Amino acid sequence: MPMMVPARGVHQGMPFLAGHKASALPAASSEPRASSRAEGFSRLKQSMATSMAVVYLATSLRPGKSARVFQRSQRQNFASTPDETYETFVEKAKHLVEMSRSQTLYASILGSAFVSVASASALSFSETVGPNLMLDKLVFAVVLPVHLLLCQLCGGQLTTSNLSMLCIGVSQGKVHFRDALRNIGLVLFGNTIGVLLILGAVRYLQVLDAESLAVAAVMAKSKCGYTFGQTVVKAFICNWIVFIAYWLGVMSKDIKGKMTGIWTAVFMYAAVGFEHIVTNMFLLPAAAMGGTHLTLLEMVWKNLFPVLLGNVAASILVAGGSFGVAFGRLSRRLHTKPSRKPKVFASGVPVRFSNEPASLER
Repeated sequence: MPMMVPARGVHQGMPFLAGHKASALPAASSEPRASSRAEGFSRLKQSMATSMAVVYLATSLRPGKSARVFQRSQRQNFASTPDETYETFVEKAKHLVEMSRSQTLYASILGSAFVSVASASALSFSETVGPNLMLDKLVFAVVLPVHLLLCQLCGGQLTTSNLSMLCIGVSQGKVHFRDALRNIGLVLFGNTIGVLLILGAVRYLQVLDAESLAVAAVMAKSKCGYTFGQTVVKAFICNWIVFIAYWLGVMSKDIKGKMTGIWTAVFMYAAVGFEHIVTNMFLLPAAAMGGTHLTLLEMVWKNLFPVLLGNVAASILVAGGSFGVAFGRLSRRLHTKPSRKPKVFASGVPVRFSNEPASLER
């Protein structure tokens, strides 16, 4: 009696029945069964070979090596090289002068607003320690670095950072000196507007009480108590450190790296008490709101003007000069030896191989 073989799907676990339709086959036919068994054995050999290869690779690696290999394959570069960072600064300088006046003005107002809000926050925290100059500087050093991070992430422009970038662009020949001056003047004007807007909002909302304004008065008297030369040197060191902070922020490609680099560098200049032009543009009028006896002329001559000179000098000598020597076109000029061509007489023979008099030289 013939045996009925079920259709595919009824016995899916039986490979020798796969691919056959329900039909009446004689029980004695063994050729299809033998071929299906051979196919099953070949598949089993392939799976066993794959398993043995995986086991061999796993056991041949030293402990921890497989994890290191995987991490190396997945590793990403979270920071640019110094040369790449310098080229980024050059491109940023070109972008600054290519922006429209309205865009530059808006970005400069935004940048000084960040500085003013960070300074107001530091003053509000400083009222807990009172008018203690050392503790006030410490509070400023902790709170103030957030403004540079916001400027870098949100597109704000400051006079100090633009000075450094444009000096690099001018030293590389990518930015015209006249365009750089135009940008700096417009950014300085926009920074002044942004500071005045936040000062007006602070006074209207009365978010800073008398104790906070007294802290501003103490710091303002200290800033205006130095000589002209001392203030210039303090501003020079300040913008040097600010440029390093901005350099570290541009070099890093993730938020944590930017925060670490910017906060560390800005903390140094704020804790020591170096002079930043935009910060002082907010702090000195805030001190005047607190009742300090400083006229506008004294603020400008004793602090703001020498601070601006020191910030400009640092940008020229550090950003455009020393970093240009290290990574830019000035470095290539210094390391390239000029070719010395021998003097040639009218006859076309070099000097060292001719006995002709010197009067016959070309």
